[in-house]
Amino acid sequence: MDIIATRLAAEQNLVIHSAAGLRVAKRLRRDDMGLGFNKEGRVLFEQLVQEVLASGRHKDRQSTAGSLEFRTHWVLTPDDVPVGLVVWLGPGPVPPRPAYNSWIMDLDTVETSSAGDDLASIGDGRRVGEYRPIRDLLKFMNPDDVQAFLSLYYDARTGPKGTRAEAYWSVLPAGTDHFTHFWSSAMVVESGTRFVHGITVKLAHREYTPQSTRGMIIGGGTLVIVDPGTRVPVTVWGKLTDMLSDDCVVAELLSQLDIDRISTDASALIEDTVTLGGAGRYHASAFLMPTSQKRPVHPLAIMLHAEGGPGV
Repeated sequence: MDIIATRLAAEQNLVIHSAAGLRVAKRLRRDDMGLGFNKEGRVLFEQLVQEVLASGRHKDRQSTAGSLEFRTHWVLTPDDVPVGLVVWLGPGPVPPRPAYNSWIMDLDTVETSSAGDDLASIGDGRRVGEYRPIRDLLKFMNPDDVQAFLSLYYDARTGPKGTRAEAYWSVLPAGTDHFTHFWSSAMVVESGTRFVHGITVKLAHREYTPQSTRGMIIGGGTLVIVDPGTRVPVTVWGKLTDMLSDDCVVAELLSQLDIDRISTDASALIEDTVTLGGAGRYHASAFLMPTSQKRPVHPLAIMLHAEGGPGV
């Protein structure tokens, strides 16, 4: 259950966040969206969930009536805001539930704080309640997903009340050989707010066609992706990842490129030589990435290679 969306819609209109670990993002209607209820089952489900919501208590429940098992698990953000209610209603045995993480995004500082079932899967070593820059959250993100994630951020920052900010994204943490997939979403409670509370479900698999962005890194280069509006680095992939984890080095990079020009000319390609860390000289190519999102969000991509060419 998406608790914030349900409360915005009024609690008699339950909003399903996901089912069996897959995105739903719709109100529970008479057709029950293929969840397997008959009419009596849907009515019972609604009654039980509304009872839990009305109780005002955020404690997990379990009960058995005949062959039916009822389980609930609350998903709370680090500041104890309920964002999700995981529900099982059906014959036993009760299967393992999908993993859910919660988060708060500070739209002023572009930092996130998280809690939940599996923070380790993100790969950045974050602890519950610890605020970290968005660059850390997306440190190991598939670069092809950056446009979608920035659209989530943009919608959360600028969307009117009731906007659903959402994105699919995948990470490949250091030392692993396969991607971990997520779907994240949040409802805008009021426009202009500083803090947005959201929920993420860890996906067992994800059907998508990888683009060519990661392939650009082959040959010892580095890809830096920046939100051109805030000048905040979103993610870094490649040889210089450790160096560019320093905000001062990122600021040094951006100060040497004509970001204003490229932000106003979507077709511009800037090529220049930059100095990083006070010594190393690199060839930089900067351009706006295309986007297919609802919002016109064009992340700034900067490709870096040591002077002399790729792999040097």
